[in-house]
Amino acid sequence: MPNENNNLTAVLERAGLAVKLSIVSCVLSAVLSIIILLAGPVYEWAGFASFTLALIPFTIAFICSLMALAHSVLTEKAIRDEEEKIILQKRKESKLSLLEISEDVRFTAGRTLLNFEKYIPSTVAALMAIILAVVLVYLWSSLVFRPTDAVTLVASVPKQPIILAFLSAMCAAFSLFLGIFLAGQSHVIEFRWLRPIGAWMLAGALVMCFTLISSLLAQFEFQTWDSFFTRITYFALAVLCVELVFSFISEFYRPRNQMEDRPVYESRLLSLFTEPGGIMRNIADSLDYQFGFKVSKTWIFGFFERAVLPAILLWVLLFWIFTIV
Repeated sequence: MPNENNNLTAVLERAGLAVKLSIVSCVLSAVLSIIILLAGPVYEWAGFASFTLALIPFTIAFICSLMALAHSVLTEKAIRDEEEKIILQKRKESKLSLLEISEDVRFTAGRTLLNFEKYIPSTVAALMAIILAVVLVYLWSSLVFRPTDAVTLVASVPKQPIILAFLSAMCAAFSLFLGIFLAGQSHVIEFRWLRPIGAWMLAGALVMCFTLISSLLAQFEFQTWDSFFTRITYFALAVLCVELVFSFISEFYRPRNQMEDRPVYESRLLSLFTEPGGIMRNIADSLDYQFGFKVSKTWIFGFFERAVLPAILLWVLLFWIFTIV
């Protein structure tokens, strides 16, 4: 019994730390979103369309932060209920049985947490997909592939490129450090719901780096790559939107494991590059999650893991040979 209390105390401490990290993520992602919103579409100071597109990953990171905060708070309450159950069991003079204690109406945090994990992530995934799709459809004509007479969201060139470069560098640095930290911490089960935040923060940092490069080129009066970076960012977000839709649909048919720790709205594509362990290891984890059993332990996946790199090199060599012909 003392060991059980110590374990619950350690888990409770990690859950409390997850609450604090979720609050920090909420604040930072909200601040970054507001900065980009004001400097981009509202006052048209930034000038570059890629800067405006960075609003999307930071806003999604804010939504994921709210989800992680709610999940961490419910987890903390459920752990406190478990501690109270153990205290009740120790009271020898009490006539309550173990079954009566576990079904006590006062201990509802565990059921609330289970209902939250069962229904809310799917709902959030659907809403995120709908909102992202609407935004991308609107930006298709007004921002990315706009005609000459279309109403634009931002000016064509930044008013102060060097200041925009500094702002982009600061935004990229803060989001990069937080994203790496959250992705690294997420291997602990109490911090698992922080991983989507880290993935989208890293995606936002990459878009900020695109704006940084374009700003420096504009400062030295070179041709900017903003149009190229904007199209790359736009199509990447479109792919992630499609993935959200498929994740929502496949959630109704995917086999279940006893321990479900991955939110539905978490991007598997972003996780391939942000989770610790390498791309092939992350592909294996995604397949294991999707099929409900250890696909990575089969001989087919082992053969694919060993042969994929030589196959790619062979295809590149053959393509180069064909160009010679």
